[in-house]
Amino acid sequence: MQIKAHVRVSTSDYDSLQQQCCECHATLKLLEQLVHVSDGFREVQKLIANKSFEEATQILVSVRDVLTDISEAYGNEILVFPSLLRRLSMLEEQLETRVIRRWTELVTWSGSPIVLTIASGPDCHQHLQHVSQSLHNLGSLSAVVAKFASQIMTQFVNKLLSDSSNTWYDLEIIQDASWVSIKVIGGVPQDTNPDKMSALQKLTSFRSLLELLYEKLLSITVVDRTRAKRKSNEDNVFLASGTGDTKEAFTPSPDNKEVFTPSQSLMSMFSEECSAACLQALINNCLSSAIPSHRSELAQFAQVPAAVEDLQMKLVELGFISEDERTMVDYVKNVDVLFANKRCVELLDEARRLIMSDIHNIVQVANCYARQMGG
Repeated sequence: MQIKAHVRVSTSDYDSLQQQCCECHATLKLLEQLVHVSDGFREVQKLIANKSFEEATQILVSVRDVLTDISEAYGNEILVFPSLLRRLSMLEEQLETRVIRRWTELVTWSGSPIVLTIASGPDCHQHLQHVSQSLHNLGSLSAVVAKFASQIMTQFVNKLLSDSSNTWYDLEIIQDASWVSIKVIGGVPQDTNPDKMSALQKLTSFRSLLELLYEKLLSITVVDRTRAKRKSNEDNVFLASGTGDTKEAFTPSPDNKEVFTPSQSLMSMFSEECSAACLQALINNCLSSAIPSHRSELAQFAQVPAAVEDLQMKLVELGFISEDERTMVDYVKNVDVLFANKRCVELLDEARRLIMSDIHNIVQVANCYARQMGG
């Protein structure tokens, strides 16, 4: 009986010590996390001052992950936690402001007419890569690219594909060793035929714009950084004596490490924002006006489908559209129906004009006779 009593007491003591050990592990992990957060805040401040934005955003992402872990484990039990969150938010806002300011230094909109200037050259492209990755780490890159796409549509695409019969538009590109500038220039059509700018010219200008944007900026690819957490059975799982049950201790995983997962290019983000609008503008303001309305013009239109096919291949190659997106190609392949429809519309317009016009030219005979008599 005494042996059984001692065994029960020993088991109880073991369970108590085991519980205390778990609590110590949890406390040690919490302290390590708080030290990591504190050190991270100081390091981020230094990196911002040194303009090492990408490294600063990486540390902030790590600090944010640690604070998330603390919140999930303890909720609002940690009194200092709200202060840590405020500090994190303040640093994120400060860093985002500095990074966006750097973006606007490398990608500049200025002048009237508007000129887009992009920093060029190997060093500048590397700076753009770092700034883009920093914005991605902060969760701000999509908004920046969306604004850029909107400006491209307003200042370039809509003008280049304008269906104005009084003005033609083209790109003016000036390159230097360290920058490239792009603007849209306009002029009066040189043709005696007051028609719109030819479809082939518009397709060429649009292609040149996309190729240049891809080469100088949109080819940049950003990656997602995530932590892969692995749990070691020796450190995280123990066997409860006498029961055979397994329990997890709240201990740091020694195998935590950061891994890099391929994300997306700036071109794919840009495409999500404006590819549909660009294709619609190409059809409505470029291809539609190029559809012939007389049989004699069909032979000349034969060049357009080939140009559209070339543009389609280039846009797929750049990642602006997918291989399944064949709206432009299918549109020009349907030229016979489009020709018939356009011819019908013109005939109906002519018929309407004739119906609405005066049938007779009325002349006041009496006044005419009086003038002759008064001669």
